[in-house]
Amino acid sequence: MKAAIIRDSIVINIAKIDDVSFAESQGWIVSDTARIGDLYENGEFITPEPEPTPVPSSISRRQAKQQLAIDGFLSSVQPAIDAIEDPAQQQFIQIYWDDATTFERDNKELVSLAEALGLSSEQLDEMFIKASRL
Repeated sequence: MKAAIIRDSIVINIAKIDDVSFAESQGWIVSDTARIGDLYENGEFITPEPEPTPVPSSISRRQAKQQLAIDGFLSSVQPAIDAIEDPAQQQFIQIYWDDATTFERDNKELVSLAEALGLSSEQLDEMFIKASRL
């Protein structure tokens, strides 16, 4: 049997117990389902929603290329650049792709390249989050 140890309405620890009366005398709440980090409100344990992962403002070239490879887009980058019809935009994106040491999430060339690859803004955000962990 287990008991939740609560401080300021948050489960801070779980104790294995043999004696319910001892646990209750300590102010612990007997529960086999409570988890550390749960909230305890009105006699119920509530698992809070996880905080959203912030999108990094930039990632390294290595991280970007590795994540593109993982997601199956790396081999599509050059054909996507080659397919851009505006020569000036194509050149700027090619230079960015070839020479950037970091990729900034809000860089207009990166956003254009992502669009050329068929990636939505949300997909690009997710790629940045995953790449930042590599």
